[in-house]
Amino acid sequence: MTKNLKEDEMQIIKVDLHIHTPASKCYKGPREDDEYIRIIKRAAEENLKIIAITDHNSIEGYEKLIEQRERIKVETEIFKTLNDSKKAKDKIKEGEKILNIFESILILPGIEFEVNNGVHMLVIFNPETDITTIKDFLKNGGYDADSFGKEDDVFSKWSLFDLYNESVKYDCLIIDAHTDSNKGIFSTIRSGTPRIHAFTDKSLVGICYNSEKQKKNIRDLLLSPNYTRATPVAFLKSSDAHKIDEIGKEYTYFCLKKIEWYDFKESFSNPDECIFTSRPNTKRIISSLANSKRCIFISALDESSVIKIAEAICALSNSNGGYIVIGADSVDLVNGIEIKDDSDIDKIKELFDSVSKKAKKEYIPNIYPLRESYYIFVVKVDSADELIDVEDNGIIFYYSKERIVKLNANQIQQVLSRKIETKYQQHISRELINIKKSVSAIDTYLKSQPILSSYCKNSIPIHKYLSSIEIQESIKLTPEQRQALVERYKEQGNGCCKGNIMYIDGVINPRLKDACLRITPPKFTLKGVKKVSPKKYLYIIPGGAVFYTESELNYHNNDDYSVLRLETSSDYSIKFLCAFLKSSFFLWYLKNKFGDLDFWSSKIFNRIDVPLLHLDNPKENDIITTIESNFDNIIELEKKFLKTDWNTVDDNGFEEYVNQHNEKTKIYFKKIDDAIFDLLKIKEDDKAIIKESLRANYIYIPE
Repeated sequence: MTKNLKEDEMQIIKVDLHIHTPASKCYKGPREDDEYIRIIKRAAEENLKIIAITDHNSIEGYEKLIEQRERIKVETEIFKTLNDSKKAKDKIKEGEKILNIFESILILPGIEFEVNNGVHMLVIFNPETDITTIKDFLKNGGYDADSFGKEDDVFSKWSLFDLYNESVKYDCLIIDAHTDSNKGIFSTIRSGTPRIHAFTDKSLVGICYNSEKQKKNIRDLLLSPNYTRATPVAFLKSSDAHKIDEIGKEYTYFCLKKIEWYDFKESFSNPDECIFTSRPNTKRIISSLANSKRCIFISALDESSVIKIAEAICALSNSNGGYIVIGADSVDLVNGIEIKDDSDIDKIKELFDSVSKKAKKEYIPNIYPLRESYYIFVVKVDSADELIDVEDNGIIFYYSKERIVKLNANQIQQVLSRKIETKYQQHISRELINIKKSVSAIDTYLKSQPILSSYCKNSIPIHKYLSSIEIQESIKLTPEQRQALVERYKEQGNGCCKGNIMYIDGVINPRLKDACLRITPPKFTLKGVKKVSPKKYLYIIPGGAVFYTESELNYHNNDDYSVLRLETSSDYSIKFLCAFLKSSFFLWYLKNKFGDLDFWSSKIFNRIDVPLLHLDNPKENDIITTIESNFDNIIELEKKFLKTDWNTVDDNGFEEYVNQHNEKTKIYFKKIDDAIFDLLKIKEDDKAIIKESLRANYIYIPE
């Protein structure tokens, strides 16, 4: 505690932890170097003091931003060595102005990391972390230069729990990027054990949300017995900015002593006091602490209150931790501690030295101004592994039912037992999660083998039913054509219902919970490219996605990936084959036979088996007809979706419209899944095993 009390006061600052740059493929602004400078300027205009650059599965945006800072430093120094011209002076002034902006904001390197079930998580690193280390982190998670900046059409090696486990190796924070969207934990992971573990893992320190109603639902959920956390979790708002004018539109207030990584990271262990989604004042902070039900009020700060504060520290240490608010009798009676001069500060410092000595640990309070010359002191107390007494007198204080009590011998034994149990539970909880995951995966794998064996006996290699298999290369476009295609993709990433070119931006996950197009390929009309001719084909895309088309399409991919183009023989329905290759059964088959869902690669594709059909069997013909009928229903829904006049759908209604479309298509996909199970004569018990296996591998099932 310094004599200049202002140095010890908590600062209330604005923070935006979710900002994209041109390094994200979905960024909506110019893709040029100056855009990075505009981003940092905009952050300063919004009075943000901490920002995180969080591009999709990439650190390149942050790297580029830092490169621009260093470039301006060098250029400014060079201009200082030049003659004393007006141009040089202007350049120096401009450079120093931008560098001052960089200095005024703590810029954190981050990633919006997509795990393999489609959930998006923010991973925010210590700014001292080497860029190479972060790139290695991405590479280990399944992302490389070819997939940097992309989302949804890439497939991570890691599940959410793998990400949690890996994160402990780094100085970083893990935050649910948008929990109540279709890419967040709350809305994506089903109720049950996986969701419990997802929310209670101590690696998760923050939850970004959109809806206050959903925030309340999640808070209530976390108060239920199954969801009890060993550490608190912060609720945050961030902009998820994809263009300049979105930066800082949503943000979180942080109460920090210093704007530096350590204080910022430490605040997540103390969210009740330090993190707010509406501007806090001292009384609101006190109210927040009181709501935690682990708050002790002490009105005075003098010699007589030292022992009270020490006893309160011991009581909270011996229980579940909490806060001591000094300068208030209750949340409604806040008077503050008067500090008139340096002698008062010296006295307070001596008093806290005495408190720390009695409590056997140094305690430095956070200081909040109340009114002129009056302050509130807040001491945060963590739960201790062992019981603590005051002055070694054998008296054990404990905080229970919002009051301090003395424990008798029997109660002391009970508290010790609980502490030991909690300590070991926390120690082995992560291992238990890994064991449960491994046991579940092994169990479903073993149960799956007889089903797999039976299927393989009654199936034939896929090439037996194909009249042609072609590797279609990405066609070459002029720079103007490529730019026109990219611009069309930005405007409508799903494409159109008619077009002469199929454009795929990277690889595509074979099974997404939310996708506007699942069967229809993203098509666009591009001048200078030959027209398409009618013909039915299947296209298999890197990543394992399958598309059906009734015309021969040109194909382009900026990364020059090739695709497989399949044509079936006359007696094997191409619609049925597409439906089968997109079915839950087939994904289960891939995962259990090959350990991978990307069957675009020749080493998997050439070994695929498909059902042996008996076209003279009326029952099988009826099932195939049912599958094709539901397949046609999905295509009609997708065509209708692609013909939507988006000018008639406002921004607020867009997400609801997409969700309605997804819900409609899900019904037909479920019917296709059920029909394929019937065709393959899969028993109910075996269906349950297949679905359990898919869930264990975080693969979405339409049900």
